[in-house]
Amino acid sequence: MALWMVGVVLLGLGWWRDHAGFWADKALVTSVLSSVTTASFGVPLALVILNRVAMVQAEAVEARAWRHLAMRVAGQFAASVSRQPRVCGSS
Repeated sequence: MALWMVGVVLLGLGWWRDHAGFWADKALVTSVLSSVTTASFGVPLALVILNRVAMVQAEAVEARAWRHLAMRVAGQFAASVSRQPRVCGSS
C-alpha cells in the first residue's frame, strides 16, 4: 500500500511538472521518474497476483493429497473386507 501511495505522489508530481514544461530538456530524469512511478504501481500488483497464484496452487496440491489419501484408505478397506472370513448362519 505504501508503494501505491508513493506512485500516486510521483504521478501527481510528474503530471504537474509536465504541464509546467519542466521535463522538456531532462530526458534522463523523465525516464527515471517514470520508471519508479511504474514500479510503484507494478510491483505491489504483481505481488498480489503472484500470491493468489501461489494460493491456488497450494490448494490444488492439498486437494490432490487428500484424494490420494482417500483412495489409499478405500483400497485398504476393500482389501480388509475381502480377507474377512465368511460366516454362514443357520436359517
